[in-house]
Amino acid sequence: MHGNFKEMIDYKKKMDTLQEENIIVCPSFPFLVLMHSEYFQVCAQDISSFSDNFHTGSVSAQALKSIDVHNTLIGHSEMNDTFEIKVAKLKQALNQNMHVYMILSDTKKDYDYQYTSTKLLNQIRGMLSQVLKSQYENITFIYEPTWTINTKEAADLKDIENIFYFMKSELEREYHYQFSLFYGGGLTEKNILDYYQNEYIDGLLLGNYSFNPENIVNFVRNFKKSTRLDKSIHN
Repeated sequence: MHGNFKEMIDYKKKMDTLQEENIIVCPSFPFLVLMHSEYFQVCAQDISSFSDNFHTGSVSAQALKSIDVHNTLIGHSEMNDTFEIKVAKLKQALNQNMHVYMILSDTKKDYDYQYTSTKLLNQIRGMLSQVLKSQYENITFIYEPTWTINTKEAADLKDIENIFYFMKSELEREYHYQFSLFYGGGLTEKNILDYYQNEYIDGLLLGNYSFNPENIVNFVRNFKKSTRLDKSIHN
């Protein structure tokens, strides 16, 4: 819900100066068309789990495609979606050939007891059982611990490295496909570069850090030479 009309126009102007196509901006629904750019992509924050026209207040995958939006987030913890609803949304998006950034989460208890890898893998397995192998390329998974949202405390980088290494190994063994895994939660100016440079993290969901476009501009300009440019910054 961040940003009004004027603020989003200013946001777009600053993002355009970067000319970095690996950036994806996820504004509120009213600003999706406004934010179209030749320099970065736009992504919806959510979609409806339904395909018909009888759900007031929802936004369908078909409607998003009609305004040239080809990406969507699904499963943010603030949506309180059940697993079944997440799967239904996933199917709607994939049926329209959209790219899905599926957010996976755990609890602090899961993390503390080292259950995170198993919990996330089981979520992924359940989702992949509902889609075609040809659709795998349109799915990116994002681990965003619920207990790091709206904080300045990210999950321990070494823990993330171990979790992602294990998950990638298991997914490749089971599905013979290399899925991209992103991290989000508690990212700040002090820690973002460490997470961005980690070899097991394929991209970042920036959250609160992205509210101020100057944060992204400064990050890209200051660290461009020291980062792997084939990676994605997502906000």
